[in-house]
Amino acid sequence: MMDEQNKGVCGMDCKCTHHSVVPLCIILVAAAFLLQEVSVISTHTLGIIWPTLVIIGAAASMFENKCHCC
Repeated sequence: MMDEQNKGVCGMDCKCTHHSVVPLCIILVAAAFLLQEVSVISTHTLGIIWPTLVIIGAAASMFENKCHCC
């Protein structure tokens, strides 16, 4: 059964890639913290990675309402 949240105006599933930017950024931030905890990346690197991903996710959210497919 199709999820009602993923349907566009025409009733079809939305296949726009920009709708997955914010969830992808959340996953990448979590992965960065995990890698820092297991000492794969340094704390300094983590301090650069996570704010950058948050900025990218926020910028994507700002322009998300301009989608013409949904």
